[in-house]
Amino acid sequence: RIIRDPSDEGERGFAFFFLNRTNRSGVINGGVIGGLGQNGTYRVSAKYNKERLREKLVFLGEHADSIEVTCRDGRSVAEEHVSRSDAFVYLDPPYVQKGASLYPAVFDTEQHRALAETLKRSGSGTWMLNDDTELIRTLYGENPGGLFPLRYSAASRREANELMIFSDTLARSMQPPA
Repeated sequence: RIIRDPSDEGERGFAFFFLNRTNRSGVINGGVIGGLGQNGTYRVSAKYNKERLREKLVFLGEHADSIEVTCRDGRSVAEEHVSRSDAFVYLDPPYVQKGASLYPAVFDTEQHRALAETLKRSGSGTWMLNDDTELIRTLYGENPGGLFPLRYSAASRREANELMIFSDTLARSMQPPA
C-alpha cells in the first residue's frame, strides 16, 4: 500500500528499501525470502542486516550530493552525463533477452544500437554496463570488459558469469600503476 499510495516520499523510500532487502533478489514483487511461512532455507532477515545496512546508508548519505539515480532510458542518461569528466555512469539498459520481464519499457535492437553509438561518441566518458547476448557482444566487442562471477538467487540459487563492459577511460583507471 505504501509503495502504491505513499503519504510521503520518505515513507515510500523506506518501504521500497525494506522490500528490496527482504524479497527474493531484491525484486519488489519477487516474494518474501523464505516464503510467507518462513519455511525456506533462508529467512526474511537473510539480507536485512541492520548494522551493515546502516553503514551503507551513512556512506550514501555522506555522498548524496554526488549521486544521482534516475529511471530514464540509458541513452538519454548517456547523452546527458557520460562525457562529463566528473561523472561515472552505470547504465542498466533493458536487457536484450530478459528486459520485458524486468522493466516496464524495453529496448528494441535499434535502441540498443543507438545507445552503443552514443557511448562510442562519448570520448573520455567513464561508464559501465552489463548484459550478455550476441547483440551486446557485437555492439561492444571492441570495448574492454570481461566475465565476472556472480551469485544469483531469484528463481534458483546458482553461480553464473555476467559480462561487464567498460569505457576505455574506466578500463585505464583500473590498471595498476606501472
